[in-house]
Amino acid sequence: KTCNTCRESNRKAQAATRKRKADQRDVQEARKRAREHSPETERVKRVEDASNVDKDASPAHGPNLDTPLGMESDEEEAAFGGPANFASLELLFRAIRGAFTGGKPVEFHGTCQIPEDPMVTDKERVKMTAHEIWKITGYRFKVKDNKMQVTGHKTRLWCCQDQARKLKSRPSQREGAKPRDTLGMDRYDCKSALRIACLSSDIAGEKKLRVYIKHDTDHLPYFDVSLPPGAAAIIRENLEWHTPVEITPKVKAQYPSVTA
Repeated sequence: KTCNTCRESNRKAQAATRKRKADQRDVQEARKRAREHSPETERVKRVEDASNVDKDASPAHGPNLDTPLGMESDEEEAAFGGPANFASLELLFRAIRGAFTGGKPVEFHGTCQIPEDPMVTDKERVKMTAHEIWKITGYRFKVKDNKMQVTGHKTRLWCCQDQARKLKSRPSQREGAKPRDTLGMDRYDCKSALRIACLSSDIAGEKKLRVYIKHDTDHLPYFDVSLPPGAAAIIRENLEWHTPVEITPKVKAQYPSVTA
């Protein structure tokens, strides 16, 4: 049997050992938390989270739209840097207009807060923004895909005159169809990308609008001179979110002479 003095010494030694192990665990946890919340780790995590959301939101069927051409991924968007903050939508559009002045390659990333409108969906807000950018820059951007985000809606587009995005023409399958001599639009190596997202905001009653644009080549915009201006406007307003079959009746209702 051990004496009281020995038992007390053993008790103190065991208590000291437990305290030392607890202190070591606290230090390790503190170091782990510091690593998890470091600026570099947070940046990598944001990129991974954005990539995972896009993958989850991708349609289960359809062509593989992620090609190595141009700016395809959020990682590349993140590599350009965080968006510049603008006090209003007007100032953001003004900055976009300025970026396209001078004929130099453009890479723009900006965001602003906008009032939340219960009558306008996130997708509709993105569509309105894309149409405004078309008017500002003179370049028509064609929708690549739409993605529902956890916190809103995102649309990816590219310039319709981007040579790398040209689709191969297909002969008509309609019986008796005759090929038409049509003048195609000029194409350019503009390496284009347009990302527009309307997302939830930390500020009550507001939304966060984010715009990323990349356009390397200053070129002449495309105009279809064979259409009346009014018919062209109808097509422009509906083209990105409606099929040609859906647009044709709207055009012919006002311009019967226009053929499909």
